[in-house]
Amino acid sequence: PAASKPAEKPDAKLVEPEVKPVEMEDIKLETAPTKPKADLSGEGVVLSKPNRMPTREEQYQKFKEQGNKHVGAQEYKKALNCYAKCITLCPKLTPAQLNSALCHLKLGDNKKAISCADKVLEMEPKNIKALYRRASAHKALKDYPAALKDLKLTLELDSENKAAKQLMDEVKKLWGVQLRGMQGSTKPAPKPAAAPKKQGKKIQIVQESSDSESSDSESSEEEVHVKRPAQPVRKQTEPAKKSEPVKKQPEPVEKAA
Repeated sequence: PAASKPAEKPDAKLVEPEVKPVEMEDIKLETAPTKPKADLSGEGVVLSKPNRMPTREEQYQKFKEQGNKHVGAQEYKKALNCYAKCITLCPKLTPAQLNSALCHLKLGDNKKAISCADKVLEMEPKNIKALYRRASAHKALKDYPAALKDLKLTLELDSENKAAKQLMDEVKKLWGVQLRGMQGSTKPAPKPAAAPKKQGKKIQIVQESSDSESSDSESSEEEVHVKRPAQPVRKQTEPAKKSEPVKKQPEPVEKAA
């Protein structure tokens, strides 16, 4: 008998593996660290770490930039407040002192401007801006020799400084006017003429001789009258009045530097 064929099994269906949906939380992407965004509000510096305190230099820079903005808006008093905070934080840094000198000049407080410039020059003796601003304050106070001294040093350091050259020309003209005024006020007053006094004495001598001498001396009196114009002889009972001296004009009072 023929061998029986094995029964064929039905085609097995391909079973696809179950694919689970991948959630984004399971994927970890390596990305570059992001930089902190700039703070445009002006309230402070954005820190990379939330608990880190800003350094003195960072705070100094923040207040200096705020002060520079006030200077640009001609708000010099507000700028001085910012620069004062800078000086408290870092007293050895010169930009805040230098900018304070500029603000004091704009406000007309020239003595404080000189004080700020002095502090800058103690740390930086060849700071051209400090020399120029101190010279401007000396000029405003009419201390022209001190202004010229600072301007000469400025031009030694920077011979092409146009502002310093212009200011030096102005100071020289003002100083010349001041010197001429001082010379005019110190001229000696003219002395009163002494000729009338001498004539009076001679007349008195003639009168005394006419009263005391005898008739023989009349010839001498005639000789005197011949040499001079005829004048009536008067007996003076009161002494001749002395001419009053010319009063000296007071010297102009200058403001203290």
